[in-house]
Amino acid sequence: MKAILQVLCMMLLFFFPATFCISQITKQQAIDFVMDSIVGDQADSMNVYMESDVQTQSYYLTSPYDSILSPYQQYWLFFIDQEPEYYWAHPCEYVQIRAPLKTNL
Repeated sequence: MKAILQVLCMMLLFFFPATFCISQITKQQAIDFVMDSIVGDQADSMNVYMESDVQTQSYYLTSPYDSILSPYQQYWLFFIDQEPEYYWAHPCEYVQIRAPLKTNL
């Protein structure tokens, strides 16, 4: 009985940290991450847009001729325009952050 208890404790020690590594984040956590880690102190010179709903398509259409592939089943999508004064004549950035896998988001 003691050996089974030790094995169960060892399994918990191995699997408990793994659940934190693969956990998804909420909408507010995604916003905070993008604004703090990516945009940072340049928020006054960039435009940041977020799709209000969780995206579930494998491909997100950016134009009639282009799309981006998502590695996630559900994700929050951000569009970051780093140089808004140049209209569409410059590259932009798309950020996808894994969303919780729930059916009622």
